[in-house]
Amino acid sequence: MAVYNGKSLSGLIGNIVLRQMRDKNVAQSRPSSFEQSESTRDNGTELSRASAFGKLVRIIFQPLLMGNYDGGMVNRLSVAIRMAIRENQAQQVWARGVEGAKMEKLEGFEFNLNSPLENVFNVFPVASISGQDELIIEVPSFKPEHDIRTKLDWTCGSLRILTAVLDLENYAFCYLPEQELSFRRTEEENAAFQSLVPLAGLKEHIVITCLAVELIKETRRGQSILNNKQFNPVSIIGASRLSGVALTDGETPPELEWEPATAYQHSVSKITGKLMARKMEEKKKASRKKRS
Repeated sequence: MAVYNGKSLSGLIGNIVLRQMRDKNVAQSRPSSFEQSESTRDNGTELSRASAFGKLVRIIFQPLLMGNYDGGMVNRLSVAIRMAIRENQAQQVWARGVEGAKMEKLEGFEFNLNSPLENVFNVFPVASISGQDELIIEVPSFKPEHDIRTKLDWTCGSLRILTAVLDLENYAFCYLPEQELSFRRTEEENAAFQSLVPLAGLKEHIVITCLAVELIKETRRGQSILNNKQFNPVSIIGASRLSGVALTDGETPPELEWEPATAYQHSVSKITGKLMARKMEEKKKASRKKRS
């Protein structure tokens, strides 16, 4: 029911809501309940899984990110992970997760669009997994003055390479030793770099490698790191899944210090719980509809 207060009407007439905003009389339709379709809810579950894994990736590579990423990075990473998940067409949308995602889709992801690695570093570093489950990291030779492209006034710097191995089945991850390639602006050329890390015996774990460019300004007072929100080139140079190569006689698995991914485990459990409850309710609705 609408009420006239001597100046205007306010209240409800049918599906029309009348009210006064500042000096204007406003009429708008009454909000109605809306039930999402099953496919929309399934897509929401898929996005939730991508977002949870994206948060884990951000936590793992915080030593390189240091909070210096662009404002849209969180959403962009979730979308990139979701696209990797969608490559798995063998499962229904509601059942798809990171476990079956094509991780190679994450290669080339830039954490800071204010200073993308591909625009700053004039060479193409690569991290890949061999058929024997060996992590191979390759950085071509480069000339610091020519191949580091920035307007910053820098003296020296380093390429920081960090690799993480993720065991999603047991909700754990570990770091491989960080590799740091130092250089000075006045050097004519830095030699090419290659490393090989055997990872056989680790089942089908996910391996992600990121590279960051860190620049330093030297003064009489000491050194200062120039990286900030506007300049912090960090990119995923390798993302793949181990094939689960078994160890041969005499070989020993790599000694790794695993850390629990507790927050990720809680997120996945929450998403799964909501999904199971929703699927049960949908099944009950379908059964009632069939009986009627």
